[in-house]
Amino acid sequence: MPREPGSRRLMWVLLVMAILLALVFAGSVAWRSPGDYLPWIDGGAYTGVILLAALIAVLRAGRGGPQGPGWGLLATGMILYALGEVWWAVAGRFREEIVWLPLEDALWLAYYPVQVLALWLLMGKAPRRDRNLLDALVLSGGLLVTLAVLLQGWRPGTAAAEEGLVVAGLYVTGDLILMVLALLLAYVQRWRVSPGWWLIALGYLIFALSDSLYWVLSAYDAYVEGTWVDIGWLLSSLALAGAAILGLEALPPPQVQSLRGMVPAAIAVMLSGLALGWGPEGAFGDFARYAAIATLALALFRLNYAIRDAAEANEQRRRALIDDLTGLPNRHALHALPELPGKALASPTGWCLVALGLDRFADINASLGHERGDRLLALTAERLGGCLGPGDVLARLEGDEFAMLMRLADPSQTFAGAERLRAALEQPFEIDGVPVALTACMGVSATLDPVPAIGPLLKEADLAMHHAKREGPGLIRAYSGQEAPSSVHRLRMRARLRADFQDGGAAFELHYQPIVRIDNSALLAMEALVRWRQDGALVPPGQFLGEIEHAGLMVPLTTLVLHRAIAAIHRQGQGHAVTVNVSPELVTPWLLDQVRDALDRAGAPAHSLIVEVTEDALIRNPDTANEVLRALRVQGVRVLLDDFGAGWCGLSAVRDLAVDGLKIDRAFVARIHRDLPTRAITGSIVNLGRDLGLTVIGEGVEDAGEQAELEALGVEWVQGFAYAKPMPETALADYLSHHPPT
Repeated sequence: MPREPGSRRLMWVLLVMAILLALVFAGSVAWRSPGDYLPWIDGGAYTGVILLAALIAVLRAGRGGPQGPGWGLLATGMILYALGEVWWAVAGRFREEIVWLPLEDALWLAYYPVQVLALWLLMGKAPRRDRNLLDALVLSGGLLVTLAVLLQGWRPGTAAAEEGLVVAGLYVTGDLILMVLALLLAYVQRWRVSPGWWLIALGYLIFALSDSLYWVLSAYDAYVEGTWVDIGWLLSSLALAGAAILGLEALPPPQVQSLRGMVPAAIAVMLSGLALGWGPEGAFGDFARYAAIATLALALFRLNYAIRDAAEANEQRRRALIDDLTGLPNRHALHALPELPGKALASPTGWCLVALGLDRFADINASLGHERGDRLLALTAERLGGCLGPGDVLARLEGDEFAMLMRLADPSQTFAGAERLRAALEQPFEIDGVPVALTACMGVSATLDPVPAIGPLLKEADLAMHHAKREGPGLIRAYSGQEAPSSVHRLRMRARLRADFQDGGAAFELHYQPIVRIDNSALLAMEALVRWRQDGALVPPGQFLGEIEHAGLMVPLTTLVLHRAIAAIHRQGQGHAVTVNVSPELVTPWLLDQVRDALDRAGAPAHSLIVEVTEDALIRNPDTANEVLRALRVQGVRVLLDDFGAGWCGLSAVRDLAVDGLKIDRAFVARIHRDLPTRAITGSIVNLGRDLGLTVIGEGVEDAGEQAELEALGVEWVQGFAYAKPMPETALADYLSHHPPT
């Protein structure tokens, strides 16, 4: 176990001392008479607890880092509060004349703005932290109004100590702001924050409860010193000191909709309106009305921000689905089409999808220049849009590629839409007086399903389009499907797969294969591998995953695997991680929502999941894929590049990718001990991957020879039959109990 720094050990010693002083104070409360003032206890031990807690925060600030100033301000607030206690002990309690705001109250009240600023700094660069502060002000105002109304209703009449009511109410106001702000931080992070943040929230909550009780008692002249009420303020200081020792993890960007910013404002407006309309008479009732007016003003200010945030979020969602150059839907919009509100996609005669790629557009772009090339693409989109029939959709996929989805009026006329598009391009375009003739190759895919599965249709049409391009310009080709062994067999398999998903997916089972350290078998993670049980036997993935993809069932399968794998590994309760493979076409914002939902449902931390993607995901749409992978890593989910070396993604590109590691493809591992070029390439992958700070894993290791070669090349992590075969979940607990996580 690594040794703790000296300052950290000192912080623990100071915390123990503070706890002992707090116990001394609690012991005195148990045996003395209420109202007795014991200078060495009330002025000494009590203040000592707060000062020791402040010293712990000072030591934490002294360790530097981005949160250092925040801890320094938090310590300053606690010192101000302690100075108020000292002044009260030496002068305040002997005062005979009535002073509206004596020095001790001024020091105690100064605690709150300093603490708010400290919490603001501790939040770091978390986006929209100004919105969090406004939400805290508004919501705490609504809670304060409600509390005042309830207290007045509980104790009707005029309070005996009305002159101190406003000051005591200010204490409660500050407490509520701090407490709500700390809780809102946890809320916008979906309650997944480090223990240090929870201790801060707990400290402010205890402080708020103590001040609220003090407010009630002092307003009715019933508060006396040296009772159990006083212990709450000490517990709050101890909680803040504990947070300083544990430290605070940086807050990632919040993953909540901006419209949620309207919720606290709406609640506060409702509560404040009730207080203004029906609040009871009396000292607390008057306080509630003043607080309600201030809260309504803040709520209106916050609602203005919320409306702007909502408009900005809507614009971002719109732009995410629209191609900026042509104004057409993009690839993501085409995939999401069946799920978009107001899009009732249903055709009893089926659907046809045409993928269109302009011929030799790179040459045209080079000769005309990029600006004119963009104008030509915009004109092409406009002309193709004139071919749309009722219910048809035209999208720009990327570059010079477009796609059109159309209802089939006649299933025997699948080429009709493609012919319309070809006819539209026959007339030359004119760019700055220069005629430009365009041709295009097109691929056609059709389905008789009433609701189209966009992913498989687009993939088939894209394959057909590229076949056409290999044959010559201006050609139209239909998807043949010849790669499948039997059309009848494929159709039957797809039907059974759909039926099994409709039954809840019970026929799909997960087996788990470990990724271990090559020298000591320490466990990095368990990879979740899906199997399909048919007629009492398990069908390996290579025999059904292709049909899953063609049938448009990859989304429900990925959802099923994510939820089951995360829940299974989290049930073990040992902090292990599980890896889940994600198909390239699903590396979209959809994946972010699914990952968050699976983690939330299982109650699992983000670091328990590792997502594996292949190079195809990065080649198809590198910008979107990188954005999604970066967002996953911000959440705390790790990312591996699977089957590295099988595609076209080089290590120069890996340098810029949002991944934590890569898995060397089995094709390299299988030949590493009998093929010198393969061994040299593998060695380069290992060295460069290590230099880039990536975790390098050799997959598919089946014998001692492959293991020895990988170890000689410096590979640290391996996976394969040489270490363990995929195991069912029933064997998972026993395996994990003998292999603690790294």
